[in-house]
Amino acid sequence: MKKNLFMSMLAMAGMLFATSCSQEELPDVPSTDDYVSAKFTIGTTDGIGTRATIGNGTKADKVACAVYDEIGTELKNLYKVVNVVDKKATYEVRLAKGQKYRVAFFAYNSTADAYTVTDLKDITVKDSQNSNNENRDAFTAYVDVDATVNAIEEDVTLYRPFAQLNLGVDNTEWTDAENAGVTVAKSKIVVTNVYNRFSAYDNAIVATAEPVTMTFAMNNIPTEDLEVDVDRDGSIGNDEKFKYLALNYLLVGDAGTEKSLTDVEFVWENADASKTNNPTTHFKNIPVQRNYRTNIIGKLLTNPATFNIIIDEDFINSPAEDYIVSVWDGESATTPVADASGVYHISSAEELVGMMNDSKYPNCNKYQNVVLESDIDLGGNTISGFGDDAGFFDGIFDGQGHSISNFKIDATNRTYYAGLFNQVSQYSGENTVIKNLVVKNAYVSGTSQVGVIAGGMNGNTVVENCKVYNSTVSAVKKVGSVVGYTAGGTVKDNYAENCTVTYSEKEAGEILGFENTGSTVSNNTFKDIVFNPTAEALVAELNPVSGVINITRDYEVSGNWTSLSLTGTVVINGQNHTIKGINQPLVAGTSGINITINDLTIADSEIGVAAIENGLGTAAFISYIDYSGKASFTNCHLLDSKVTGNERVAALLAFSEATEVSIKDCSVVDCQLTSVGGAAGLLAYTHSTTTVKDSKVERTTVESTENRTGKTALAGAVIGTVNANTTLTNVTVNGNTVKNNNATAHSDMVGRVVSGTLTVENN
Repeated sequence: MKKNLFMSMLAMAGMLFATSCSQEELPDVPSTDDYVSAKFTIGTTDGIGTRATIGNGTKADKVACAVYDEIGTELKNLYKVVNVVDKKATYEVRLAKGQKYRVAFFAYNSTADAYTVTDLKDITVKDSQNSNNENRDAFTAYVDVDATVNAIEEDVTLYRPFAQLNLGVDNTEWTDAENAGVTVAKSKIVVTNVYNRFSAYDNAIVATAEPVTMTFAMNNIPTEDLEVDVDRDGSIGNDEKFKYLALNYLLVGDAGTEKSLTDVEFVWENADASKTNNPTTHFKNIPVQRNYRTNIIGKLLTNPATFNIIIDEDFINSPAEDYIVSVWDGESATTPVADASGVYHISSAEELVGMMNDSKYPNCNKYQNVVLESDIDLGGNTISGFGDDAGFFDGIFDGQGHSISNFKIDATNRTYYAGLFNQVSQYSGENTVIKNLVVKNAYVSGTSQVGVIAGGMNGNTVVENCKVYNSTVSAVKKVGSVVGYTAGGTVKDNYAENCTVTYSEKEAGEILGFENTGSTVSNNTFKDIVFNPTAEALVAELNPVSGVINITRDYEVSGNWTSLSLTGTVVINGQNHTIKGINQPLVAGTSGINITINDLTIADSEIGVAAIENGLGTAAFISYIDYSGKASFTNCHLLDSKVTGNERVAALLAFSEATEVSIKDCSVVDCQLTSVGGAAGLLAYTHSTTTVKDSKVERTTVESTENRTGKTALAGAVIGTVNANTTLTNVTVNGNTVKNNNATAHSDMVGRVVSGTLTVENN
């Protein structure tokens, strides 16, 4: 496949001499058998194959060159920046014969001031770059040199480490906008999931770099045409021309990596900034790839929901690699026609929506064999899905790995069924199967039997090898990322990732919400599924069975939490899961309870005064234990949360008169704990034999607001008041703020010691 090249002939020639000599000495050393001459020709004689003047590689005027020894150490004296003249540059260097080296190159435009190039192992893309700056184009390569021969001649080709992202409109759209009083003069973009550190040494993203969000500031739009091979016929000179709205270079991945996805915010202004797009235009999950062009074209000024995405490899014609997404305008619909074999081939959003509209009762068994032929983007619009509460999908739908994305379904006015396939049943055909389908960025809401792919499945039906990404599904009950409910159906080999499941009563699952008798559910997997129940729903779920509560997933709670009321002997197994968003203690205060809490994290919560403090206190985990009983906490954590109380506050336990309290491997990090009375990171007041081991409190504010003039302190980073034998072993505090109103704490861990022995070990 034809590749873009940086420049015609960039020669590197010269004698290679011992690196112990200084750079100034090398040019005068005569050639002997101890040294080797090398010549590197960079580029090709026919220049760069490209469609247009944008991205043709002519903007680079400098090449930074660096030499590294066999173990990767740069030979600093040999670093040099050379000029590019008529697409040629020469880098002369001398190294010792018999050694191995790597020579790295980075070609760029010096006037753009876009990169730091003093260290080619860590080239930084500078912040605050302007949008639409063609001078940000750059190229890179490295060569390995084995200086064991008498002479070296080698061709070297430089390639872009960037993706080029273009936005454009056709002349009709531009004219329509002008007629509506809008003439775009400037633009900016904000992009996610890109990088800002690159290594020319290994032609890769710097290993320690993390994805960032970058803003390319408002700047004049390009005056050149954006030329795109819309018909993907591969012919140069027959491309469609568009008006440029934005041009930017993005650092997105290593050489040879697949497409990655970025979110793009596009903002335009007219010449005097008196007009702009408000709200700004957002594009979700746009595919970008190194050394490819991604072109977003369509009605970006008058109808942002209609656009095409085309990716061109290497900035040249390559029809086999083009990527086009069919996007729905929210209105158009075409009833599809089957081929001679009775198969419906769906290749556009209009056909898909037309088939949905035609699949309602009594046409629910009309579409017996459907094949999806392309990715379809529904533009964030609301659709009805296949079937309805009176009719069901009855046939075979093969997605062939294609995706349906960016849609909403609202069936909250119905008692049952919501999904891309609202109701699935086997009635007239031999099989009812939904398979090989990908859904992205969907929002599906209903009452009961709600899933992104299928709401309800009944009888001999199958949902298999389907994938759901970045979606939200919401219902009262029987709700899952893929399927809401099945009675007798088969749900197998499906996958869900980065989805949110919201419900207000019960029966929710990562893949399947509720499995009824006779169903087969197997080999389904998931990742990063967030459960967002109402507080009432989660409280109803966390009922002890034989004294044990097993928490099986992460939760983000909405609404007002009612603290669990527990008695007797109870074990809460968090199984390393997290509960977020509670606004009252997890467990209400009680007396005489033996409670064990293991492997549980509470995070991102703002916990107010407990409904009943009984003059004892409020805590994130347990308000208080009065009189007798025992309390044990292992691997429990409070993160990024706030707890407020009238009497005492803490993360784990505000007040204890239990016979024993054991705390091990617990932590409080980035929290705020405030009370009128006692306050502490882990335990505010203990009148129990207490052991705290291998635990920590970090970056947390602990405050007692009561005026303690002439009295002892009530707030401590770990324990507020010690009133029984207490042992702290391997307990650490770091970066905390402990506030006692006109009193000094006993130590950096404890507010005061009233009675008993405080033992601090191995800290």
